[in-house]
Amino acid sequence: MTPDQIAASLSQSIREQEFPPGSALIQEDLAKRFKVSRNPVREALRILAANGLVTITPGNGATVRVLSLDELNELYDIRLALELQIAPFIIEGATKRAVAALHALVARMEAAETTADWMRLNFEYHQLVYSLANRRYTEDILHSVLSAVQPYSFQNAVQLDGRSRSDSAHREIIAAISEQDAANLARLFREHLQHTRERLSTLYEE
Repeated sequence: MTPDQIAASLSQSIREQEFPPGSALIQEDLAKRFKVSRNPVREALRILAANGLVTITPGNGATVRVLSLDELNELYDIRLALELQIAPFIIEGATKRAVAALHALVARMEAAETTADWMRLNFEYHQLVYSLANRRYTEDILHSVLSAVQPYSFQNAVQLDGRSRSDSAHREIIAAISEQDAANLARLFREHLQHTRERLSTLYEE
């Protein structure tokens, strides 16, 4: 496996809380897991550190980054600014095939038996929505931000029953895209993000 492939796999494991915030990432263990030497693992951890998911510790160790409440709020500020900004571009780039794919993803999310499966599909859903805007650099930023907040969104899904509300919001977002209503899409993005941030802030403080 290449460092990029290892980084992608670890990123998913972090998002789904196989490695929760604060967890140590032991290079020797990861090398055995991926059946590689330590060098590609070390490079993969550097990639994740550059993306803000991992903190490199003295001696080339690494831990999953722990976000403060201020950092979490900053990430949601970024999502609010960028997702609202690309709403018109999403409307322009949406096709019937893309809308059908979004419906299929939400159906799979609603049927998901585990939170990890739901989180994986949730990430795929948002990635598809972002891709419709055809704004490569904005999409890359949102991918990084979404990766950073998802371990905390996991807690929202598990402890605050955020799945059902998110599934409903995702359906409403698809409807706005189908109706080519950019203003409503931006409004739904704002409401969904603000509500999730408020719930996470409450959970974080507790």
